Amino acid sequence: MVLPVDNLSSSTEIKFSDLLGDKGLDSLLTAREKAVDALRSNGIRLFERNRFDTNFGLKRTNGHWTLVGRINYQSEGKLAHTDYDIKIVPPVSLVSYDTLVLSWPKIKDRVPDALDAFTSPSKDIALVQTKNKLTIYKIGAEQLSENPLAEIDIPEDATVIMAEWATGSYVESWGNSFLSYGARVLDEDSVRMR
Repeated sequence: MVLPVDNLSSSTEIKFSDLLGDKGLDSLLTAREKAVDALRSNGIRLFERNRFDTNFGLKRTNGHWTLVGRINYQSEGKLAHTDYDIKIVPPVSLVSYDTLVLSWPKIKDRVPDALDAFTSPSKDIALVQTKNKLTIYKIGAEQLSENPLAEIDIPEDATVIMAEWATGSYVESWGNSFLSYGARVLDEDSVRMR
């Protein structure tokens, strides 16, 4: 389910149709029906039918956010699920900044094992995620710098759930908010400066 980030304690789910209207709902239903047909062709018959409008999320694909839906079902008496792509661009109300300054092929040329990347709105910094690292690069001459500025080790199963950029007074404000929720400041052993 998707919840408003400014009120995570709310139990009110955001509906797909609230974000993307009737056209978006049509895209969701078309994509869901294709996924249901594929499951039926594999002998699956018991589907959760009444939560399709709230059973969606975001995932990262080649440096951009994409919308996905989820179908819950039973297979051989066990609960299971499958995700499916929804072919519609996420709205600004859900993803306010989703621009890569560099093309995905340029990022992959410099970092072949890149899984994801984020570039700053000021177009001078890139964060590149690999299987077990988050690496920070300067951007210049329309490419990543040859050597990274820093690297942070991350667990192999780590997933990006949000990407936001803060400037000015927001940096301290966000930092204090994260710390109040139990985040910790990375020590020098966690971040290798280059």
